[in-house]
Amino acid sequence: LLDGFRATGLAELGTVRVARRDGVTHLTVHNEHCLNAEDEALADDMETAVDLALLDEGTGVGVLRGGVMSHPRYRGRRVFSAGLNLRDLRDGRISLVGFLLRRELTYICKILHGALTGPSATAEKPWVAAVDAFAIGGGLQLLLVFDRVVAADDAFFSLPAAQEGIVPGVANLRLTRLVGGRL
Repeated sequence: LLDGFRATGLAELGTVRVARRDGVTHLTVHNEHCLNAEDEALADDMETAVDLALLDEGTGVGVLRGGVMSHPRYRGRRVFSAGLNLRDLRDGRISLVGFLLRRELTYICKILHGALTGPSATAEKPWVAAVDAFAIGGGLQLLLVFDRVVAADDAFFSLPAAQEGIVPGVANLRLTRLVGGRL
């Protein structure tokens, strides 16, 4: 997909749209059926989208934002992320440990550290997240690796995994580094 993206500045990946304008590559999540919750398809598409932004020489910065929803409660509004798709987790379509390891070792790691392009070379870019409505669970975990986060003044943030009996990836370690241990 990289050659096509370099030529057109556009890529449709199913749950993520990638568009480059004026040196900025916008990754817009469109996993509408679950308010942009993360599932296996979104994880696949996010890894590819992040790779495209990192490996494209025309991209100077990457921006991640949720798409406009059709859900009745959020119709016409953008939503960043409802976290892990708990319905898919409950129904066995997501392996929790495998999924968390996979996302940590793929697109989250690449946003944080870049992508290897050779034996001693990496492609690194600054990343910005734009948060509308909410970033819950995995959505908040994802924000902790961005260089900058811009949020609407009514945006809601929550990390409910502990109350759900789920270990929240490494967000508990990243959050402590950013805000201190007391919080």
